[in-house]
Amino acid sequence: MLISLNSCDSDTCDSGYTEIENNGETICIPDYLVGIETKEGMGTTFYHSKEGVIEYKNGIWTNYLGKDITEVIEKTK
Repeated sequence: MLISLNSCDSDTCDSGYTEIENNGETICIPDYLVGIETKEGMGTTFYHSKEGVIEYKNGIWTNYLGKDITEVIEKTK
């Protein structure tokens, strides 16, 4: 016997996370909040409401194209 359970809930991420498609896989990444880059265990990739997926490395914020958007992010603080 094979039993398959499907959720009707379209939002698979917990509150504070955004669902994105990455290489054919659906993942949840933390939403950007001011200061989140300093929180231990949160990783370096976040979802920004205006910029989309952003990454923080060595003090620099970049968008999904690799463009430095540090100035843009700093203005939101």
